[in-house]
Amino acid sequence: MSSSEIEWEVRVDDGFVYKRRRRNPPNDADDHHQPPPSAAADGEAEERIRRREIKKRALKRVMERYRKELDMWESLSSTLADMKSKIPCTPPSPPPSPPSDPTASTSVIGPSIDELLLQVDTQAALIGEMGNLCDVAEAMVAEKEEMVTRSLLELPVWGSPRDLVAALNDGGGGDDDLID
Repeated sequence: MSSSEIEWEVRVDDGFVYKRRRRNPPNDADDHHQPPPSAAADGEAEERIRRREIKKRALKRVMERYRKELDMWESLSSTLADMKSKIPCTPPSPPPSPPSDPTASTSVIGPSIDELLLQVDTQAALIGEMGNLCDVAEAMVAEKEEMVTRSLLELPVWGSPRDLVAALNDGGGGDDDLID
């Protein structure tokens, strides 16, 4: 058979596309008598479908976890933005120059003290809200740490050796007799 007579076919297998020589040229008579796919091919297809479903479920769980975490951070960010908007934007006024008249000094000092007290109260409220944000962030970190610790402690390696072998064999049996 010459190279111009070779028939090529394009195959797609597990996401890979490649070109190979056709083994048997298609024949109209053969199309009617093709055997059904083998059980091994069906098993492989079912296994691929099962693995794909497992991956989808895992990705959905991860996506949901990240979505919850993003919502929490957005809430914290909006709270911080609200706190920033509550802070007065006016810079503190410079200290007043000493008045020449001693009776006028109480009227000049009085408003500046009120402004300073207002600033101190605002800063105290801001510090309190920042403390609350820190408490929320610490609670989030503690919860995440607890989840990681719990997942590590639930590993089968911490159980009895027989349970570990059973988990490794996934119920394969027989190897439990090796550990006494």
